[in-house]
Amino acid sequence: MNMISHREPSAKLSNERLLTRKEVEENFGFPTKRYLEIAAMGEEGPPIVRFGRTVRYRVSDLRTWTMPTDLTGVLTLGRKATSNR
Repeated sequence: MNMISHREPSAKLSNERLLTRKEVEENFGFPTKRYLEIAAMGEEGPPIVRFGRTVRYRVSDLRTWTMPTDLTGVLTLGRKATSNR
C-alpha cells in the first residue's frame, strides 16, 4: 500500500487542465515525478493523456485518484487498502 502524502491542489486549477509531471508534483505534492513514471508503467497511477511521447495528467483525474471514495474501507490515492478479514 502506498502512503504518499499530498496537499490539496489549488482550487483555481480547472478540472480539464492538463498538467506535466512537474506541475503535478508542484500542485499535488507527490515526492518526485519519477513516482508518476513508475506508477504509469505499473498501471497504478492516475490516468494519463498522451500526445506522442508527451504525457499529461487531467486535473479532474488527479483529484479523483487522490480522493478517498470508498465508504466501506480505507482508500489511499484511489487504491483500496487490503484487509486480513
